[in-house]
Amino acid sequence: MQKTITRIALTATLLLNLMLTPLTVTAATATESAAKKATDNLIAITKKSDWPQGYAVDWSTMAIAASKRINEVDAAQLKTALQTFTGSESNDYAKRILAITATGADPRTYIPGRDLTAEFTQKFYTQNQIGKTEYINDDMWGIMALVAAGTPTTDAIIKNSQAFILKAQNANGGFSFSSQATSLPDSDDTAAALMALIASGLPTSDTHIQKALTYLHTTQNADGGFTSQRGERSDNLSNTDTTAWVRAALQASDAKLADWKPNGKTPEDFIISMQKSDGSFLWKTGKTQAANTAYAVVALDQATYPVHTLTPPADEDEPENPTSPAEKINFRIEGSQGTICDDTITASNPLEIIEKAAAKCNYTYELDFEDAYLKRINDDTAAGTQGWLYLVNGKAGDVGARDYELKTNDDVLWYYGAPSNTIPLHANVIVPEPEPEPEPEPEISLIVSGGPVEFGNLEPGQQAPTATVTLKNTGNVIVDVGSSISGADIFTNYTTINSAPWADYELRLGQGSNQKINLGFSVPTDYTQGGDKNGELTFWATAAK
Repeated sequence: MQKTITRIALTATLLLNLMLTPLTVTAATATESAAKKATDNLIAITKKSDWPQGYAVDWSTMAIAASKRINEVDAAQLKTALQTFTGSESNDYAKRILAITATGADPRTYIPGRDLTAEFTQKFYTQNQIGKTEYINDDMWGIMALVAAGTPTTDAIIKNSQAFILKAQNANGGFSFSSQATSLPDSDDTAAALMALIASGLPTSDTHIQKALTYLHTTQNADGGFTSQRGERSDNLSNTDTTAWVRAALQASDAKLADWKPNGKTPEDFIISMQKSDGSFLWKTGKTQAANTAYAVVALDQATYPVHTLTPPADEDEPENPTSPAEKINFRIEGSQGTICDDTITASNPLEIIEKAAAKCNYTYELDFEDAYLKRINDDTAAGTQGWLYLVNGKAGDVGARDYELKTNDDVLWYYGAPSNTIPLHANVIVPEPEPEPEPEPEISLIVSGGPVEFGNLEPGQQAPTATVTLKNTGNVIVDVGSSISGADIFTNYTTINSAPWADYELRLGQGSNQKINLGFSVPTDYTQGGDKNGELTFWATAAK
């Protein structure tokens, strides 16, 4: 009885404290408690001898690092886990780079004798994208990995892969793992695409980002969680993994979380509801999956992917002491219909205010002249004498908005109108049109190296060793390459290119690009026509349309 009374009294005291504590503090405490319990579970797993060989090593490392508790993992065990890397796929490399950088280490030097970042780009960056051309999920995680490793967002690999992802966006705003924009989108890949695009430097106010967020709204359930896909082919139930990735994407997107609470339920509420007594998480009710807990921890810690980003190497063309954002800038944006935004922000120049405040103030904008000139905010577009002008502390700037260096506590006003005290000027300048230079004739030139190919002595049922030849486009246009084979029937019937029938071979080859191809040849078991066989393989090229 005494124990029972003690427990009741303690419970009553706790209830009283909860009634006196603001609701937001209570919710935060519940989230923090769930995150701690989950991280305890992950750290306990790292102590097992077989953890370094486990499937979820990378995800667990990222999650523990997101909780700021990576120092609680045995250093020798962690090093064994992360330095033991035998991955062969693009996403294997991306996850390991993300895990290493999450600990604050550099993947270029972490594994003795190996530069994972260089290996990654050399093996998987091809045709202006990362990994396989039929997928974009490898581009998503590839971008996040390279940015985490300190690759500047201006790098061609980042920009080209970003463009490859954007081309695959579905009309409804979502993304799938496929590079085809007509593929059925899902919440998981849409969340990953959002994190990758934002990591690659795309502003959160960009139309592609906002359309993706609109799609994700359609996949949120009344329990606060998210289903992977909405439709007849889905059970439409929320799951931990999808909800955790979406919550991480919302964090990256600077989304207003108040807009993601159907029936007052948040994504965190659903995730917490799936937690087991040992701190781990179910995928769906009654279903467990290895990486659930790691995903959940990142979401509950209000983190995103990449968990940690190394500082990009200094640009030799940059000044030694580049301008850093002023600590506090007071700004106001006045459009033709009134005040668009009135707030404070950190920014180094007036144009950066426009870029940073867009998501916060819920407006769209457009820059011009290599992003140096503000052309439009909402429906107010520069035309004629009307345009977007800025004042700093009541005075018009004497340099472009990108070049004006702001100081802490400066007052910046952006307004749509015409400059004051102006005198209209007019002149009619007639410049003779130069005669157009004739466009150069397209020159198609394809060089094939590696021949002749000798398949050797073969018996029925045998396959010749693979032969490799190289195609190089030395012309001035992109070409489409096809092939044909003539000569002995055995060559026309049983020769393959890249493991497929030679007649199916197609290749688009850019200017100056080269491509290695593998030739295969085999003799069928029932072949009876012996003797020397000769044939001719021809590659032809036409200008791509």
